[in-house]
Amino acid sequence: MLITAFMLSTNSLLIIQVEWTKQLVAQQRQKTEKIEKETEKMKAISDAEREKEVDLIEVEKEIQVGRGREKDHF
Repeated sequence: MLITAFMLSTNSLLIIQVEWTKQLVAQQRQKTEKIEKETEKMKAISDAEREKEVDLIEVEKEIQVGRGREKDHF
């Protein structure tokens, strides 16, 4: 009877450890997904900022070219 109780408690502990490990894995997976989403967001923001800067440079070039043409006409 004592051996049976010991085996049951050992099995119970094993089940608890397995469940605890599953929870840890799930928590880590959630953290990883959150980090990946934050990284994607940062990359998207960086890409948008870079594109905006390029657009501003192109607009400034067009303005300079336009001013150069105005000077040539007068």
